[in-house]
Amino acid sequence: MMASFLPQRAFRRRRESSLPSWYSFGPLLLALVLLLLSADCDSCGAPPRFTTMMMVNVSADSYAPGAKIVYTCHLGYSHNTGSPLFTVCQDDNTWTPLQEACRKKSCRPPAEPLNGRVNMLNGTLEFGSQVEYVCDEGFRLIGTKILYCDISGSTVAWSDDPPLCEVILCLPPATIENGQYSNGKDIYQYGEVVIYSCKIVSGADKLSLIGNSQLVCSNNGEWSSDPPQCKVVRCSYPIVSNGKQTSGFGTTYHYKARVTFECDKNFVLQGSSTVTCGANATWQPPLPTCVPVSTPPLSTPSSTKTPIPSRPGSVPPSHKPPVSTPPGFVPPSVEPPSSKPLGADLIAVIVITTIVGVTIIVTVVYIFLRRQKRGKREIKAEYTTCQNTTTPADEKS
Repeated sequence: MMASFLPQRAFRRRRESSLPSWYSFGPLLLALVLLLLSADCDSCGAPPRFTTMMMVNVSADSYAPGAKIVYTCHLGYSHNTGSPLFTVCQDDNTWTPLQEACRKKSCRPPAEPLNGRVNMLNGTLEFGSQVEYVCDEGFRLIGTKILYCDISGSTVAWSDDPPLCEVILCLPPATIENGQYSNGKDIYQYGEVVIYSCKIVSGADKLSLIGNSQLVCSNNGEWSSDPPQCKVVRCSYPIVSNGKQTSGFGTTYHYKARVTFECDKNFVLQGSSTVTCGANATWQPPLPTCVPVSTPPLSTPSSTKTPIPSRPGSVPPSHKPPVSTPPGFVPPSVEPPSSKPLGADLIAVIVITTIVGVTIIVTVVYIFLRRQKRGKREIKAEYTTCQNTTTPADEKS
């Protein structure tokens, strides 16, 4: 028993003797934390930072009471008079109050261009704003369209020189074969017009002008369309079977010639009644056609009957004596009653009425049969009751 107890006692002593060595570090750590806190309690932290200002002197992690931080305005900003540009570390380890003390600088108002105008895109001329230059109609912009109020040295200025508005000019239009244009010169200003026409060539067929006859000097110094062409355009003689021409008669049909048609009696026009000679020498739209009018089938003749011989002096039954009518009298037309197909509403009414009638009949028959069956049961029950009642009396007798 003593041998088993001694080792356990020795083990417990070894564990208890190791605990005081770990707890001895607690007071040392606490003293170190208090030392650090006492060192920070007598200084200010990092000074405040601003959008429009920057610190002149180098910042540190902490500042002693009485330390002064001086600020200056960023580029593009100017100092507001009367606002401080410094802050001081106070005895309570806080910085003296300080707010944004700088404002944006402004560029000079841009000059209005000749034959143009300036639009302020941001509604202001301050640092970072934009202006847009726009020219009047008939003038083009030479230079930068949008300028920025940007930093220039220690101040601000526009990012580029203002543009110019220059009048739009067009070079002479192209010449065409067998044609010419009016108002010929070396240069044309915006809005000027030239008119093309075809020449008259002796001994040749008539030339037609294909395309726009008037060209206008427009934006970007270009003409409004390509120049036209002068060429011979002749369409074939217009013939429509079972029809006739009503306008545009001629021996030859050149470009833009227009004719109209109508069909003969008992024929219907299919297509356009008016056609025009196109640039490719074909009728546009194609010539129409006249087709016969579709007639309804004839009614079947009534069956003939054998005439009955008439007596001398009698009127045949198939003929009525003539009736005298006053002049101008028009007998009323008598039309046989036409058989019309039943409408959808009438068919629906007939179907619903039939269903309701059948339902009523089946219900009446069912009630009648049920009552008849019930009556038979009641008669049978009465008969049975009478038999049961009369049986004892008969036995006594």
